[in-house]
Amino acid sequence: MKDLGKKIKEYREDIDMSQKDLAIQMDVSVKTIQRYEDGTTVPSPSTLKQLGDILGQSLIKQDGSISESELIDLVLQNNAMISVSLDAMAELLSASNPKRTVTEARSSLAKAVEHRLEMLKESNRS
Repeated sequence: MKDLGKKIKEYREDIDMSQKDLAIQMDVSVKTIQRYEDGTTVPSPSTLKQLGDILGQSLIKQDGSISESELIDLVLQNNAMISVSLDAMAELLSASNPKRTVTEARSSLAKAVEHRLEMLKESNRS
């Protein structure tokens, strides 16, 4: 499957639109568009819909969902950011509850993220 950022760039270039023009239409910075295209940042589903509307190409399914493989790709693209976020949240949780270690808090948060991903997968299947 094509990388989401490459799709965005390809669709933008297909209509001879600059990153600056797309940024203006979306009311975001050029840096944000660059991050979408290089995969540093993954747009939210609502942003994907807006991008698709502007670019004239759907980046998500008609019902507003994304495929399971696309969901997995999005998660993998953000794995490092998720890990850093989980670590930071775990430290905050353990600091607020001295009986809980950072490792326990991180494990609990990771399970919550996995559960949410399963729920998203289920909603995309229906």
